[in-house]
Amino acid sequence: MRRLLIVFLFLSSFASAYSWEADYSKAVEASRVDQKPLLLFFTGSDWSGLSMKMKNESLDSDAFKERIISNFHCVEVDFPLHKPFATAVRKQNEALKSRFSVQEYPLLVLLDSNQREIMRFGYFPQTGEQLVRELLHVVSQDSELTAGLKVLPKEEEALCRLYQLAQVLSRCDAEEKILSTGVTLDIPFFQLEQYRLFVEEGGDATALREKLLKSEDYQVHFTVAMIDFQERASTMSDPLEVIKPLEAYLERFADKDEQNVWRIEMMLAQFYLDADEWGEALKHAETAYQTAPKTFQGEIKNSLQYIQGQLR
Repeated sequence: MRRLLIVFLFLSSFASAYSWEADYSKAVEASRVDQKPLLLFFTGSDWSGLSMKMKNESLDSDAFKERIISNFHCVEVDFPLHKPFATAVRKQNEALKSRFSVQEYPLLVLLDSNQREIMRFGYFPQTGEQLVRELLHVVSQDSELTAGLKVLPKEEEALCRLYQLAQVLSRCDAEEKILSTGVTLDIPFFQLEQYRLFVEEGGDATALREKLLKSEDYQVHFTVAMIDFQERASTMSDPLEVIKPLEAYLERFADKDEQNVWRIEMMLAQFYLDADEWGEALKHAETAYQTAPKTFQGEIKNSLQYIQGQLR
């Protein structure tokens, strides 16, 4: 009997410890003290079907409760239609809704201890364990990025890792800072990335392009060719003009770049088909078949046979 009572008391204390705070300011203060992130749950508790599903499937699960207590400060930002609701809390929630531009429910908004938004999550069918694992992974990535931004590394691999994290977390400020550093250090990846952004944004990338094409690395030339090809594909209607960067690359590097030559040849075959140049399309498809890895030859062969059939 005594053992059952102890278990009951433990479960009762666990249940009371796990709760979604209604007072945002209290959660913010607690977060400042222990540096744990904030998790806001925007919900329509008595009318939003997906909000109810999210609670049942994830938020109310034991796996979620057990791990959420020690890792986050949770705030429920509710917008009920039928149950009584304190005016002060309703005003607070409306302000939070406006501040975070919430348009639909349910929505989880993850913040750091300084109230900077890290990421947001809508409804997705998953277990509580899966959701917690995803939240913790994002927090870990954000912490890694934040630490790295304090003193940016000069090594290419480490800097590229931080840039990747900034993209995943949609940290535009961090992306710009890392990109600028990488360009200053003359790291090819970042120079190519800057060139891509210049081209996409319609800026003058002539000087940077000329600098990149002085490189002895054919992979740099390949990337420039692909960026130019993609830009032309989005702005030009003549297929023969679109493929010029690819043709120029093959003319210079076909004998050096076995890894990409067959892919480029298939792109050329497709564009010549679009231009009704079936003979040229056949020539490039045959080259693609001859140079492709065996795992891709079967698919290319089907295209090759189709073109041959049309030419008979």
